[in-house]
Amino acid sequence: MEKSLNIDDDLKLIIAEKEKHSDIIYDKFMETFLKNEPIAVSINSKMEDLKDIYLYVVGKALKEPVSVIAYLGNECIGGALNYIITDIPNSTENPNLSFKNDFSHEIESFKKINLAARPIIVVVREIEKNYGFFIPNCKKLLKLESLFVDSNFSGKGIGTKIVKMAIEIAKKENCDYVMTVASAAGSGQIFKKLGFKCVREISVSSFLSNGKRMLKDFHDGNKTIKLMFYKINN
Repeated sequence: MEKSLNIDDDLKLIIAEKEKHSDIIYDKFMETFLKNEPIAVSINSKMEDLKDIYLYVVGKALKEPVSVIAYLGNECIGGALNYIITDIPNSTENPNLSFKNDFSHEIESFKKINLAARPIIVVVREIEKNYGFFIPNCKKLLKLESLFVDSNFSGKGIGTKIVKMAIEIAKKENCDYVMTVASAAGSGQIFKKLGFKCVREISVSSFLSNGKRMLKDFHDGNKTIKLMFYKINN
């Protein structure tokens, strides 16, 4: 990359296109997540462990033109994988009142998923469980499935710009909310700064399988995983 490139002037955020950006996004997504995503790092994930899951995530996010890709010059340096949800689960049960911390049964039940990758599925499903309880009047939301930025460009405001664009996309799509799960300290701070509200928070150490911790302490010092919503005021 040319050293003369400046983030303020040369950063470009665009809507991701499936045919044009699928491989680029997948490669950068895998690269950054294996290095930086706290859950993936805590379970010592390898490329082959997560390949199928992340291929699915990227494919789902690119079905509609609502994901974001960030370029500095000709290099992809980050993005946000998003998709629209309209079948919001109708739930009157507060998931915060029904947390059970041993997930050995769930780990065992995902037989079609690589064993090493199962903790990621279990954790995300639990934090998102009965999420409709928190947004009873929501008809449509944008799920910000993944925010990723090349570690060489972290702390420069790129993640904030990407999330702001995701919010604007949600507004244009007439969504009622943006939903996301924050496992990294940095992304959690971005979401909070931009007005996301945390409705559910679970300690990393609370997730057990056969009485043992599923997740090691996160490398970024974050202690919890958060379910967060941004309310769209159209």
